[in-house]
Amino acid sequence: MEYAPLNLKKEKVLWIVLILSIFLLNETPRMLLIYKLSNNQSNIWYINFLFIMSVTLLFIYYMKREKINLKTIFLIIIIMGLLFANSLFGNINTNSFLLFFITNAFPLMLIAYELDSINTITEIFLKIFNFIIILLTIYGIIDYLTKGALQLFIADNLAYGELQLLINSEHGYIYRMYSFFGHPLHNAELYIIFYTTNKVYNRFHKNYYNDYILLIITSIGLILSGSKTALVIGCFLFIFCSGIKKHKFLYLIFFMITISILFSSSIFKNNLLERFQIGIETNDISSGRNDVLKEVIRLGIKPNWITSAGAGNSRNITVNAMTGAENFEYPPIMLAYDYGIIETGLIYALIFIYPLITFFRNRHWFILFNYLGLFIYANSNNGLANLGTDSMAILCFIIMLFINLSNQQKLSLHMQNKGV
Repeated sequence: MEYAPLNLKKEKVLWIVLILSIFLLNETPRMLLIYKLSNNQSNIWYINFLFIMSVTLLFIYYMKREKINLKTIFLIIIIMGLLFANSLFGNINTNSFLLFFITNAFPLMLIAYELDSINTITEIFLKIFNFIIILLTIYGIIDYLTKGALQLFIADNLAYGELQLLINSEHGYIYRMYSFFGHPLHNAELYIIFYTTNKVYNRFHKNYYNDYILLIITSIGLILSGSKTALVIGCFLFIFCSGIKKHKFLYLIFFMITISILFSSSIFKNNLLERFQIGIETNDISSGRNDVLKEVIRLGIKPNWITSAGAGNSRNITVNAMTGAENFEYPPIMLAYDYGIIETGLIYALIFIYPLITFFRNRHWFILFNYLGLFIYANSNNGLANLGTDSMAILCFIIMLFINLSNQQKLSLHMQNKGV
């Protein structure tokens, strides 16, 4: 027992390292830093060493305390076993196998953690993450007011490759917030995480930000990021997942005023509104994603059940289909073509079915709908399927928080009912 305080302190340190590794030092800052320091376009930034170290040590820590869901670990082993067999007898090469393990399978271990200290871990996360979001919002406002000067600085002095090309190609045409954390679609996801995690924690514990501040910051971030899907999901969350019981009418009035002001801004009219209108006129609000899928279905190109060609296979299929798009953009479809239907099904059993069953069982509809909003957005772009990104790690971290908060709240309620 005398070692408990020391262990708790180590546990907190490891969680801080893990949080910083995926929310502050994700793939884009790693790429920018390594390129700036070494002037080398090496792909070493694909590997998040801090994340691997912290997850491994936490796994050992919780395994010793029998706080690991072994069923989750068993499913992860099956996924990796199928892919390993695919690498031996199929077309997946060793590099693709290892990067898939680091990017997609390894983060799934987070879902297995059963935390007694979930409130402490969530508070640590919100203190760090909320500060990051405030900095990102200030950056975005300054960048917009200076007509993209900050992101141009990134493109001219720090970035290379696709990120540099995207910033330069969109500059002067539309405004979307490229930042040190990466693509506008990733920034939009950060704002959805900001809203949902604060809302879920506020539901059962203390408020870090009140409902009105959360609404304003999230709305500004989503508008600056320029994602149509994120804006629609954001409006859904604002209206149906506000969690407000008292003065709800006042909140709805405030919501309408805030949205009206932002929707009348030039950034909305010259970017999102035009893209919505084009999507409606062309009967494709998905920016071409659905057209790609329809053409591949028409050509009869189907994913295999187990064996596949590995990373990049889905991209090759869409390019060969000559639809004008470079990828499906939908992660479940990309993963199925890259690694097989069964492997993809097992992954989604962990990141979708398992959380939903938990929230249903605990009757936590508020957590369920907030998670659905985040899950739908995370699956509307290719982040979860791209090797070298931290998108899967970020989603699994939030799943871990929500599942453990739900289970802890159910346990607390059970103890109260028993008078303990």
